[in-house]
Amino acid sequence: MLHMIELHYTQDQREQALNYFQKHGMTNYEGDVFVQELWVATEDRIAYAVVESNDPKEVEKACSPLTQFGNVTSRAIISADQL
Repeated sequence: MLHMIELHYTQDQREQALNYFQKHGMTNYEGDVFVQELWVATEDRIAYAVVESNDPKEVEKACSPLTQFGNVTSRAIISADQL
């Protein structure tokens, strides 16, 4: 199952958040969570990631280190082709 992760990072955490993503990808969590894509908005302080995992609780655990940079949300998603 795919999940969309959204991180609203604070202005003062921008550089730290971007450095974290460059060093660790979405997360350095070693569970059953696989990063598919990662994007950073050019005008807003938001980073997006699509991750794959069969366990939403694993996604939640994987996102926990990101809370040091701001507010994190996760939603299960499907491709529009699957509707």
